[in-house]
Amino acid sequence: MVDNMVLAMFVDAGQAQLLSDLASAGLNITPTILEPEECPPFSNPPTSEFAKGIYEAQSNRVAGIDDQRIQLRTAFIQSNSWQPVDLLDEELKLAYYLQSRQARDVARARASGFRYKRIHPGEAECAAVAINRGWELWTDDGGIVGLVRALYPDCQVVRTCALLVRAVQRGLIPCADAAHLYNTVFRVQLGLRTSVSLRCDGEQATCR
Repeated sequence: MVDNMVLAMFVDAGQAQLLSDLASAGLNITPTILEPEECPPFSNPPTSEFAKGIYEAQSNRVAGIDDQRIQLRTAFIQSNSWQPVDLLDEELKLAYYLQSRQARDVARARASGFRYKRIHPGEAECAAVAINRGWELWTDDGGIVGLVRALYPDCQVVRTCALLVRAVQRGLIPCADAAHLYNTVFRVQLGLRTSVSLRCDGEQATCR
């Protein structure tokens, strides 16, 4: 399961194909992240998180930067690189629970270092599906990462840097290119908030 943060980083960097190549079974995306029926250009605000980025770029267009975002995101939506995931009833209930005060109280009781951060609906949906179906959760949202690790430690959470390390290991991208993508494009140009950097020892990539 890929959340909006990871999806937007790769697509806005022009690396949608790399993300798709990492997902051997296809990119699974929930409706709150990307609703299949919402197709740009938008005359009214869309509901899904990924599409909102296109609408914002349309409304506050900065020549070059936002034009590129619109083009890249539109091309991804229209591609066959992803597939929508309809949530089961138990997943909808779990997504609601993950956003509740009860969930964060349980997390605090189980993990002494847990610090609550607001959980957005899209991240909650992705986590609920990943937990219920035994899938990996691809996210760099600190709130959902901390909550899932506290409540569902068996759910494998993979952050952006680790995804790029995996890409290097599979021969999908040279380590130097992965380091530039993460350290310069994602962190500096696209504003990924993290203290982690991707480093190379020859073609061996590590996150530190």
